[in-house]
Amino acid sequence: MDESGDIVIMVDGQLPPAKGEAKSMLADGHPHRARVVALLTAAETVMAHRAALVGPIGMDLQLTAPRILNVNDATNLLGGVGDVLQA
Repeated sequence: MDESGDIVIMVDGQLPPAKGEAKSMLADGHPHRARVVALLTAAETVMAHRAALVGPIGMDLQLTAPRILNVNDATNLLGGVGDVLQA
């Protein structure tokens, strides 16, 4: 948690998982499985000593990446991160 009370989860070296198909993002062979595992590991570390969040929450996704030709659109990235973190 930072000084503002926000919970900050940083994942270096991975793009966020993107929503886009019915197959579970944790399934073997899913192209975003490594991204999901990296995000869940980072979230687990940050939340290890916190109570579960209750009530409305917001999400601010900041992506810093080199120029990449095949990056998913913002809606799919937000949806993918939201799906992974919903539980």
